[in-house]
Amino acid sequence: MIRLMQDADVQQVYDIERRVQSHPWTIKQFQESIAAYQSTVIERQGKVVGFCILQPVLDEANLLLMAIDPGQQGKGLGFQLLDESIALLKNNPIQIFLEVREGNQPAIRLYEKAD
Repeated sequence: MIRLMQDADVQQVYDIERRVQSHPWTIKQFQESIAAYQSTVIERQGKVVGFCILQPVLDEANLLLMAIDPGQQGKGLGFQLLDESIALLKNNPIQIFLEVREGNQPAIRLYEKAD
């Protein structure tokens, strides 16, 4: 199930972020993202296993942050989360912008698949 992030999700989202990022966002940044951006989560069996934070800007959007719990990676959840999160954007963006580290091949493959 993919839905908008709620305050009750922030700790689970933060835990995932800490496992996948060398410089993770803070809990406060995630709390603020709920109101400031379109923040979505993907759940499996009642547990948050991934999140996506998009910033709509005019007729575009910026993918600010996205992660899937390492134990759930490789199951297509990232593609599903990204695809449905983009579909939820109210501004119907023409383009989505993102930055990705050159060595992050799993993310690059995901983004190329979503193109």
